[in-house]
Amino acid sequence: MTIDKENSQSNLTNQMVNVVIADDHHLVTETISFFLETNENINIAGTVGSGQELVQLLEVNKNIDLILLDIEMPIMDGVDAAKIVRKKFPKIRIIILSMHAKNEFIQSLVNMGVHGYLLKDNPREVLIHAIQKVMEGDTYFDHRVVKQLIDFSRKHPSGVMLSEREKEVLRLIASEYTNKEISQSLNLSLSTVDFHRKNLYEKTGVKNVAGLTKYALKNGIITL
Repeated sequence: MTIDKENSQSNLTNQMVNVVIADDHHLVTETISFFLETNENINIAGTVGSGQELVQLLEVNKNIDLILLDIEMPIMDGVDAAKIVRKKFPKIRIIILSMHAKNEFIQSLVNMGVHGYLLKDNPREVLIHAIQKVMEGDTYFDHRVVKQLIDFSRKHPSGVMLSEREKEVLRLIASEYTNKEISQSLNLSLSTVDFHRKNLYEKTGVKNVAGLTKYALKNGIITL
């Protein structure tokens, strides 16, 4: 993003917007803070470097209106953080600000109900406009993100998208592997396997192993 202090004002909103920036790269948070605060209606209420720090801040500061959230952060990433924020602080708006336009991120975050998704190479004016639209009750998604969503919906009419790792876990579940066996086979911790199993149930909407197996067969993830 480029910095241009001239013409930094916009018709954002007549109310002050309290923004938190969650990104583990200090240069990014400092740069974004610098140009956003040139807008008289934006207050940077805090910057954090992990999803865990974000949740802790929100527990203390009850006046946050919007979060600019990166995906890849240590301790707790943006996807897990967004899930917690949407559940515990549903009135706070979330705009994803990431380098990535990967389907596995986009679909999951859109399903959670994030309010926007921008790639970091957008100019300053686009971010200001996105904040404006989101604070007006609308949503704002980068055109490249929208294209990914459209392409995905054409290829997957059911709207369910599984990551490659989830497909690997699903194949083993359908082959009657236990969590311990899956853990050993894929070199994953038991807690990670359990996390993937729960996500599979949630994403596919089934309630048992038989349902997962049927889903895997129907969608060509496994064959008889």
